[in-house]
Amino acid sequence: MISLELVLASSSVYRSQQLQMLGIPFRCATPEIDETARLHELAKVLVTRLSENKAKAVHQHYPKAVIIAGDQVAELDHRIFGKPLNRETAIQQLQAFSGRTVYSYTGLCVMNTYTQQCETTYVVTKVRFRTLSDQVIGKYLDRDQPFNCSGSTKIEGTGITLFKSIESTDHSAITGLPMITLIDLLEKNGIHVF
Repeated sequence: MISLELVLASSSVYRSQQLQMLGIPFRCATPEIDETARLHELAKVLVTRLSENKAKAVHQHYPKAVIIAGDQVAELDHRIFGKPLNRETAIQQLQAFSGRTVYSYTGLCVMNTYTQQCETTYVVTKVRFRTLSDQVIGKYLDRDQPFNCSGSTKIEGTGITLFKSIESTDHSAITGLPMITLIDLLEKNGIHVF
């Protein structure tokens, strides 16, 4: 039986922390890709396309590996919200989300470079936001600085306080990797937690 290395194609600290919880050794590789959405591209198509592109961006360096890649965006009224990258955009995003239901799409790709098999999927998380005052938004941004987080929400910090409810088949997806789905795909590739 071939021993396959596990590679996380991501520079995300949060995805790395999620994968560490499984207790399986892995390495990280930063994929260099264009993450621009295409005109009229659906959120579910965008996150699966980018997840697969991230895996493909690093696969040539790992001929005997299982590569994990993910991507995440928020969607409201058919509009896609990615990482705000700055305070002004984060304020605009959170003001738009205030009191509304937002859908978080988390894409996942698991690529086996030895067998050349690749599976992509996505998980949708329905997030109901509390009504957010400008003061709450400002304090939250000061504390968490979620400028590199999809939809300006860092659930690993105090971002959870912005929500009224979360509905998903896999609650871990909102952090960046849908772990329930991932475990199934890893097992299909011979990588077991226990």
